[in-house]
Amino acid sequence: MEEIIKKESTMTSPNTFTYTARNAHDPEKVITLTLVDDTFKINLTGLFDQARQITSAEKPMEVTQTQASIQAKPMVMKMLETSSGEGVHINDTRVILRDNALKIIAWYRLAGLRLAPMIINVGEVDNPAGAEEFRSELARRKESTDSASLFFGPLDYWLGWAGILLFLFIFIRKKKKD
Repeated sequence: MEEIIKKESTMTSPNTFTYTARNAHDPEKVITLTLVDDTFKINLTGLFDQARQITSAEKPMEVTQTQASIQAKPMVMKMLETSSGEGVHINDTRVILRDNALKIIAWYRLAGLRLAPMIINVGEVDNPAGAEEFRSELARRKESTDSASLFFGPLDYWLGWAGILLFLFIFIRKKKKD
């Protein structure tokens, strides 16, 4: 068991920590999670590792659809990461490990405000000790990192500002009618 943890969860430098999460019941459902300083990133190893299987399959379209559905959320998160030029701040990332099932919630920011959550549900992982080590490392880094928030509470979300603007719009319209 100790040997598996070392392979799956490695610290490549003092500021980088990587964990490969693989579903215990579906080994093709795999993503690599990396912490670099105060940033959380995802690598799409699962989809690319299956390229040979897709090209040699009897029904390649079915295999492609299966792989695309498994990797859809990590792929979208990777595209957002690429478009912003950086990963998600660790304070915008939450890792939940319950009954060996791994779930990651990461908020994408636009102009400093939280825009949308990306929820990745890996399911039961084949290396829960490595997942716990990753969760603990994330928590440790959060304690010593400044917040990515410009505001607090509902004002840290675009939806909060939209609500305020809607309220002001309705209030001003009502005042003009009176």
